[in-house]
Amino acid sequence: MASSNEDWLRSISRWKLEAAEENSSRYFYKMPSVSEVENGELCYVIGRKGAGKTAIAEHLKDQASYNVFVRSLSFKNFPFNDLYKLEDNSYTSPSQYTTIWKFVIYSSICEMMSQNMKIDPQISGDLAKHFALDVERALSQSIRKISEGGGGFTLFGSGASGNVKSVDIPNEAPWQERLRILERLIEQYIDDSVYYILFDELDEDYKDVLRSDVSESYLNLLTGLFKAIQDVRKVIGRGRAIRPVAFLRSDIYELLKDNDKNKWLDSALELRWSEGQLRNLMAFRLARAKSEDEDIPSFEVVVKNLFVSPVTRAGGARRQKHVFEYILGHTLMRPRDVISYFRECAKIANEFGSNKISPDYFSSANRGYSDRLRQELLDEVQGAIPEIEEVFHAISEVRKQVFSANELRARYERRVAAGKINTPLKFEQVLEVLFHFSIIGNQPKQHSARIFKYIYPKARLNGGEKLALHKGLLQSFQIN
Repeated sequence: MASSNEDWLRSISRWKLEAAEENSSRYFYKMPSVSEVENGELCYVIGRKGAGKTAIAEHLKDQASYNVFVRSLSFKNFPFNDLYKLEDNSYTSPSQYTTIWKFVIYSSICEMMSQNMKIDPQISGDLAKHFALDVERALSQSIRKISEGGGGFTLFGSGASGNVKSVDIPNEAPWQERLRILERLIEQYIDDSVYYILFDELDEDYKDVLRSDVSESYLNLLTGLFKAIQDVRKVIGRGRAIRPVAFLRSDIYELLKDNDKNKWLDSALELRWSEGQLRNLMAFRLARAKSEDEDIPSFEVVVKNLFVSPVTRAGGARRQKHVFEYILGHTLMRPRDVISYFRECAKIANEFGSNKISPDYFSSANRGYSDRLRQELLDEVQGAIPEIEEVFHAISEVRKQVFSANELRARYERRVAAGKINTPLKFEQVLEVLFHFSIIGNQPKQHSARIFKYIYPKARLNGGEKLALHKGLLQSFQIN
């Protein structure tokens, strides 16, 4: 049902920035490539925080039905040390964790098969006894249980050919041997249902990435997961709807090293948003905020109905920009950024009792939005620079949007001397990290454009040019 503009603005102001907290069935915008994740052609989703990874994971969870099974394995607050102990020493680095990941995938499939009414009841009943796992709410306990071994069992039932077959797991068989048996079990008894196994929030142990003793194991663990997913797809996924999917931040993915890494990209959805895609996304979301069941109008129609004017002043009394171009200039071209900015604008319109968003509200919206973006980047960069808050304070003291590296260096080194910054990175390496996350960019002598990595993914920091702080951060850094 359509709503008044006042109700529309209230709905926008209540948008959630975390996809897991939002109504996925109402607000999920399905990019064409998402269908390739659904049908199993793509098995990795790579992107920055806020690019839409969790939204896709939530969408896949919503596909669950009588013949579509989904298990979401979240590694938030997960004790990674438990996994580090489960390396398979018969493999060399970084493949030593491939076996345990395959075992986790197979065990999850067996648990889902135990809930499937289409499976031979004798088999599903026996599976329910031996795979009583709760990988979604008690992941660490489940992994500990399936890796400890002990308690053999035999399954009797009719396989896909209709012949009576048995699968035997000897008592006290090590989990490496159980892996091979489970592989045969699944091949014999799995049906034509769809089985999704989602690996999400894998960045939990990224906070210690600068410690070589931790980061090597962590990165090997993730490499093992990517290799395990490929192995499962080759061994038992071919011709069957077994669809493991890993969701990983792009900056962590770039740290992984393996001879097959280039091949992985053939199976990856890389979340990079163009202006056109973001327009389509916002046309969809804004229309859904107004009504859950009406057709989606064009973006320009939505803007006309939502904004007092489709243009705003920019850099001078006579210079004007389209409101969406202005908003995008404050973002990192991620859905979460754009959603956050529209939410701030809607809140201000509500406070003024207005039924439309005026471009005059942008200066106020910039403050709330900028604080949110700053916190987002703090969380994202903390794994690489634990004292990133102090680095931000040093940038604030420069009091300029465009500055030289030496202007920042003096303030940075004072904090190092005072013991407030203890990162092993050199100052030049800190700048590289800031550039990598598009906190800073380069300001060429031609002032018409600034070089930020989110716009030019292959760009490298140019030490001979001035630096520019991202426009969306200016308010939170007290720079006007």
